[in-house]
Amino acid sequence: MEGERQMSFDERYDAVVVGAGLGGLTSGALLAKAGLKVLIVERQERPGGFAKSFERNGFTFQVPQFAYGCSPNGTARAILDHLGVDVTFKPVDPYHRYIYPEHDLSIGTGLDSLEERLKEQFVPRTADIKAFFERIAKVSELADPQALRHPYSPGSMFKSMKVAKEMLQERTFEDVLDRTFEDDRLKSIVSTAWPCAGSPPWEISSIAMMVQLARMDEGAHFPAGGFSALSEALTDAYLGFGGSMLLGYEVTSINTEGGRASGVETHPRSKVVCSSVISDADSKRTLIKLVDRENFTSTLLEKVDSNPISISGFSVNLGLESKVDRDGIAPGTIFYQPSYDLRAMADALARPTEFPHPGTFPWMLTAHSLVEPSLAPPGCSSITITVPGVPYGFKRRWGVESGGIRGDRYKEIKEKYAEIVVKSVSQIFPDLIKDVRAYDVCSPITYERYTMALDGCWSDSSQVPRQTLFLRPGPTTPLKGLYMAGSKSATGGGVGPTIVSGLLAADCVLKGKFKELF
Repeated sequence: MEGERQMSFDERYDAVVVGAGLGGLTSGALLAKAGLKVLIVERQERPGGFAKSFERNGFTFQVPQFAYGCSPNGTARAILDHLGVDVTFKPVDPYHRYIYPEHDLSIGTGLDSLEERLKEQFVPRTADIKAFFERIAKVSELADPQALRHPYSPGSMFKSMKVAKEMLQERTFEDVLDRTFEDDRLKSIVSTAWPCAGSPPWEISSIAMMVQLARMDEGAHFPAGGFSALSEALTDAYLGFGGSMLLGYEVTSINTEGGRASGVETHPRSKVVCSSVISDADSKRTLIKLVDRENFTSTLLEKVDSNPISISGFSVNLGLESKVDRDGIAPGTIFYQPSYDLRAMADALARPTEFPHPGTFPWMLTAHSLVEPSLAPPGCSSITITVPGVPYGFKRRWGVESGGIRGDRYKEIKEKYAEIVVKSVSQIFPDLIKDVRAYDVCSPITYERYTMALDGCWSDSSQVPRQTLFLRPGPTTPLKGLYMAGSKSATGGGVGPTIVSGLLAADCVLKGKFKELF
C-alpha cells in the first residue's frame, strides 16, 4: 500500500474516518477523490474490518462467505467503478443449497430459482408462494439507496409510510410467514438464510428479512483473490487520491466543540482536529464510549444502550489435501438444518454451559476454493464451516481469563467446540474432512478481538422492527459533524450494503455531491 505514512498530529483534516472497514474505506476514498484532506485511523495493522482473508500453511480463508449486493449493475459496483477499484466479482451459481430432513434444494442465481424450487416441493401452496415473492419484489423498492439518501424528502416519506404500514401489519418476519403459509416446513425453508441478515425470523423485522431475500435476486459473488484483495484495492484507491492512513492506532474519543464533532484522540496518544468525523466503528461504542455523554439526551443514550445487537458465530477453517467434489459440494454456501424447528435449534445453541450434540444444530459450509482455486494449493481445498448464533457468553466468555487472557481454558473450550462441529459435518459428508493440512478456529471472542464489534456481533445493530432501514443509526447522528458508515447504517450488513453505507456517509459530508452514484 504505497502512500501509507505516519502522521504528525498537529495537522487539521477535513474529515477523520474511525475504522478501515469497507464502509470507512469507501467514504474515505470518495471524500479524498473529491479533494478533501482525509485521515483514516484503524486499530488493526491491516485494513478491511470483516472483509478480510487470512493464510494458514499455504491455504487462504475468508471471514465473509460471499458478497451480496455486488451485481454488475448495482450501486456498490458503480461506487467501485467511480473510485477506479479494479476488482472482479465472480458469480457463484448455485449460491445456496438447503439441506433439511425431507428436502434438499439447490438455489441458483435469481430469486425466481428459490420460488420455483419451493413450488416444486410444495405444490398445494403454489399460489401462496407466488404471492409471497411478489410481495418481496414490492418491499425491496422501499429500500433503494435514493430513498435512504434523503429519508425526509416527499418521495422517501411516502416510502417510509409504506414501510411503517408493512411493519404495523406484520412486525416480524415470523408474522409474515404465519399469515402467509400453513406448512411449518415451508416457513423454515423460506427463512433458511436468516443468518445473512443477522437475526432469526422471530426477531428480525418483516421488512429487513424481505429486503435480504430481495438482495439474493442478484445472486452471490466472490472477489477475485479473496476479500482482502477487495479491501486492499479500496485502500490503494484511497491512498492514490491523497488520503492518509494510520494503522495500529485506536481512536479513544471523538472530541466536540460548539455542539459538533471537532476531532479525535487516539492510543498511542495523539490528537487530530477535523471538520467532520465518520465512524465505521461499532455503534454502541461510538455513541456511548467515544463521544462525551453530555452531547446526547439521556433518552437517546438509554435507547442506544438497550438496543439489541446481531448474532455472532463460530467458524472452523480447514485446508484439505484433497480436491472437493464439485458435484457433492455446491460452490455456494450449504445450509444444513437437522430440523424444521429453527427456534428449538437456536435455543439449544444458546445454552450457556452445555456443548451442543453433533447432528442437532445447524451449520453452513462454504468451499471458497471451488470459486477461487488460488485460495488452496493445487489439488487441495479450503473450506469454512460456520455455526450461526453461538453465544458470546458461552462457558463464561469461552473461558477467557481476567484481563482478557486467552489461556489454556479458552483453547480447550474452543477446540472441543470445533471437534463437535467437524463431527456434525462428517455425519452428512463422511468423506469430506480428511488429510487436514491447515486448521483455524474463530469464536465470538475472535470476531470481537479483530473487529472490536460488541460481543463479536456480525452486523452491529440487530434489524428488529425498531432498528430497520430509516430507524437505524446512520448515516447522520444527533451530533453535528458526526456520521456513521458500516453495517449499522440504514443499509444493514453485507458487502454491497456496507459499501453503499460509505457513499451515504460521504454524501452527507459533502451535502449531495454524489447524486449520480445512487
